[in-house]
Amino acid sequence: MARILMYHGIVDAAKSAVIDREKGAELYDVKLEEFRKQLAWLKEQKYVLTMDISGREQEAVFTFDDGEKNNFNVVAPILQDLKAFGYFFVIADRIGRDGYLSWEDLARMKMAGMVIGSHGLTHGILTSLSEDGIREELTKSKFILESNLRCHIDCLSIPRGFYDERVVKIAKEAGYQKIFVSDKRPGFSDGCYERIAVKNDWTIKEFAAAVSGKMGFKMRLFTILKLLVRRILGDKLYDLIRSVLLRK
Repeated sequence: MARILMYHGIVDAAKSAVIDREKGAELYDVKLEEFRKQLAWLKEQKYVLTMDISGREQEAVFTFDDGEKNNFNVVAPILQDLKAFGYFFVIADRIGRDGYLSWEDLARMKMAGMVIGSHGLTHGILTSLSEDGIREELTKSKFILESNLRCHIDCLSIPRGFYDERVVKIAKEAGYQKIFVSDKRPGFSDGCYERIAVKNDWTIKEFAAAVSGKMGFKMRLFTILKLLVRRILGDKLYDLIRSVLLRK
C-alpha cells in the first residue's frame, strides 16, 4: 500500500495567517524548509509521488486538510515543479475566508490536476451529531463543491479524525468512494484509507521512521494511548479536554 501523508498548512513564516482554527491546528503547521527536507528524503529513498492510494509501498501520496491559503500559494507551485499532484480537502463554509482558499484558487488548482475533496461543511465532530446532522455535513459540503467547481466530488477527509460506523455508512450513501482517515480502526478497511499525520515538530529522522513504518517506541505508545483515551472518554469529551490542555 502506498504511504499516504496527511499535511495541513505548509507555512513559510513562524505563524500561520489563519486565526479562526480549532486549538491544536498549529501542531500540524509544517515549516516550508522542513517540507522541502521531507521531499528531498523521499527523492533520496526513491519514493514515487503518485495519486494512486492503493499503489506500491515505495510510493507516496500527498493529502492536505482544511483548505488553507498556503495550499495554493506555497504547496501547489512546489508540487507542479515536481510534476506531482495532491488531494486537497476543504471545509465548505470556510472557502473565501481570510487565510483560506478562494473559489478561484480551487478552480486553478483543479485545472492544474489537483484533486479537490470535502472536509465537511463546518469541520465539526461528526460522531457527536445525529444521522441527519452527519448527512447535512457530508451531502451539503459535497453539493456546494460540485456546484461551484462543476466536477464530481468523491473523496472525503473525515473532519478532525472522528468517525464511526454511522459516519462511514452515510458518507458512502452520499457518494464518497474514498474516505481518508488518520487512524484506521479494525473493520473499516472497505473504502477507508489510513494516513500518516505529519507534525510540525518532527525531525527528518522521525519523518523517515513514520514513512518507513519503523515508528519508534515512544511514538507508537503515544498513538496507542491516544486511541485508548478517545475510546474511553468518547470523541466529544476527548476533544474538549484536549482543547483545554492545549490552551494551558
